[in-house]
Amino acid sequence: MFVEDAVMTLYGSFFQACRLLSTYIDYKKCEGVAEVIVASNVVDGFRLIVQTMGLGNLKPNIVCMRYPEIWREERHSYIPQHFVSIINDCSIANKAVVIVKGLDEWPGEFQKQYGTIDLYWIVRDGGLMLLLSQLLRAKDTYESCKIQVSVVLSLKSFSPEALAL
Repeated sequence: MFVEDAVMTLYGSFFQACRLLSTYIDYKKCEGVAEVIVASNVVDGFRLIVQTMGLGNLKPNIVCMRYPEIWREERHSYIPQHFVSIINDCSIANKAVVIVKGLDEWPGEFQKQYGTIDLYWIVRDGGLMLLLSQLLRAKDTYESCKIQVSVVLSLKSFSPEALAL
């Protein structure tokens, strides 16, 4: 969770965000670790998270983020720039990026889904995205879905082996 705020009001916003996050996690009955990051803007907040997440050698190699669906509702010119900047920062840090779209309509445990799971696979990630989509299909909710794979290749990595995939 990010808190965009001035330094002078930092502590009040930080503690309020911690309480709200803790209440929300309890409400959703989630297990895990959550942390509040205070930054001047969202891009700086993501940079802080990417640089500091994990402990020692136990650092995650995936960054999961939400697709900015606010583009449909508001015409902010900075949103695409921030989104691309965050993805570039993750790439520089050698992290795979998972972007979830339609999170507000995420199905419940017993809601059966039909259709396709769209996957944009960047070959250099070692097959991680293919594994994630297969794990998603293992759930009863998504077992009837098909996976549509779009492979993204750069001219440098284009080879007959990559084409055979």
